[in-house]
Parts: sequence; structure tokens; C-alpha cells
Amino acid sequence: MYTKNRLQNVLITTLLWIGDLLFLVAYAFEFEYFDSNPPRLVFDLLIAFLPLIIAWCLIAILLHGSSPIVSWWVFIKRSILCWIMALATSYMIQATILWFSTRRIHLPLPILIDGFIGLVILIAWRSVFKLFYNLVSLTSFNPLIKVVWGVLVFLIIIIIAFPIPFLYNQFKFSSRIYTAEVAPERPVALVLGAGVWADGKPSSLLEDRVRNAANLYHLGKVENLLLTADNRPVANYETNAMRELAINLGVPESALIQDSSGFSTLVSCQRAGSVYHVSSVLIVSQYFQLPRAMFLCESSGLEVAGIASANGSEDLKSLILWYLREIPATVLALFQVN
Repeated sequence: MYTKNRLQNVLITTLLWIGDLLFLVAYAFEFEYFDSNPPRLVFDLLIAFLPLIIAWCLIAILLHGSSPIVSWWVFIKRSILCWIMALATSYMIQATILWFSTRRIHLPLPILIDGFIGLVILIAWRSVFKLFYNLVSLTSFNPLIKVVWGVLVFLIIIIIAFPIPFLYNQFKFSSRIYTAEVAPERPVALVLGAGVWADGKPSSLLEDRVRNAANLYHLGKVENLLLTADNRPVANYETNAMRELAINLGVPESALIQDSSGFSTLVSCQRAGSVYHVSSVLIVSQYFQLPRAMFLCESSGLEVAGIASANGSEDLKSLILWYLREIPATVLALFQVN
């Protein structure tokens, strides 16, 4: 019943490992992440992810838990054992690290309920994988099953390859991202929109961008602020809100340029050069968006540097969602400029 092709078995096992690791990262972030007081982002993420992932990998190897080339009962039994042992081990590792680093123990509660939810999701994912594996491994099977299996493999490859443009941009432009105090001098700061509430109040992200741009002006880093966003009623007159805030922060009206047709980051970059005849800019945004914005503006013929603004009132999970949003947005940017 099971395939004897060694290459196919290696591929199938690899796909199962990838799926398991994606599940573990999602579970750890949802159920095991917590903020230190004071917050220590890297430390908190490592405490959430690494113990569970390391424990799972070691136990799955010891118990052969990541091989679907066994019977249903053995596969499910190994999955349950691996999960229980990995979860218990990760909690003990977390408790030990936290005790030695903070002299206190913080474990997510209720542990049993969270662990059971994770087990149900894990068994569901692995059962679907096992089902497709069994169907593909039959000596004779419906061609439709082969197509479905091919689609599954394709999707996993896409998940792996999708972040590559995002990571490349992060690496390429990171050395050209500054704080306002150490920024190079440029004629113009390009301030990108980030949303306005229905009452006309800028979002926390937008407010921090405008504040950072105003700081650049007061430090003598730029001569003008080019405020670019969608100023239609449907966007709650965003550039009007940006202009009002900048004036309240002490920037004179004569130093403000208002581009009310910046409907996207690419359009804002293109209009900066073609409409306002700007050739060199400091792009003001949050760090998660800057590499993509710098890529688009550089592709539009501008000399660019980035100014990283604060993240407003966004919590960690919101920021991670913003970073995740940048992954497909960066892929789209590649198509937009080519």
C-alpha cells in the first residue's frame, strides 16, 4: 500500500515537517507568547517559540513521529505522544528560563485547555495529510487525487518562496534607514499616509509619521514635507488631517506640499518625481513598510533614505500582522515596477 520510492518518501516527510513547524509557530504565538514587564521583544519571542519547536523536533525524531509511512493508528498515536511530551517539555524549559532570568514563573493558563485545542488542530492537520498520502500511495487512484496532491505541494513551495522578496528588501535597504537625529539632509521628506478615522483624527501610525516628519523639519534635515495620501471623502480627507497636524506641530504652511492623489505607495513615489519634480527624498513611515516604499521610490527614479517612525499604539500582534501584510505587498510591488 505504501510507496517504495525513496525520493517521494523524503519529499513527503519534508512536507509534513514544514506543515508541523508552521502549526507550532502559530500555536506558540497565539497561546504561549506574553509580554515581559518591561517588554523585551526578542526575548519574549524566543521564549514563546524555541522551547516548543526544539522539544517537538527532538521528540518527533526519537519517536519517529514525522513519518506518515505507518498505519493510521500508529501515526495518530505517535502524533498524540509527540504533542503531549513536546508541550510538557517546552513548559518546563520556559519555566526554568523565566525563573533564572526574572525570578518568577509565568505560564499561560489554562494550560490543559490550550494544549487540548492545539492537539485537536494538530490531529486534524495530520489526518488530512495522512489521507492524501495514503491516496497518492495507492498503486491505482483517481487522477483527481494526484492533482490535489500536486496543488498541496505547490502551495507549500509558495509558502516557502513567498517571503524571499520581502527578506531581500529588508536586507538591501536596512543600512539606509535612520532615526531623525542621524538622518542625512535632503530637500524633501515624503510622508506616506496611514489612515484617518471617521472623526478626522489620524491613526496612531499616521500621527507618529507626521510627528517624525515635523521633527526632521525642526532639526533642519529637510526643507519641505510632501504629505501624500488619498484626500477623497472615502478616505476621510487624509492629507488635510496630515497638514493640520503638521501645522499644529510648528511646521509653517509654506514648508508643506500636499499631494491629494497618493492613492498607493507606488503612485506617491511616481508623483513625487513627475508632478513635484523631487529627485531625492527621506521617506517617513514605520520600519515594516520602509523597505518596500524605498524599493518603489527607487524604482521610480528617486534617491531614497528611510526614516523609521514609532509604531503608535499598535501592540505586538498588530505589528506582526503588518509585517505579514508586507510579504504579499512586496511581491505585488515587484510586478508593479516590472
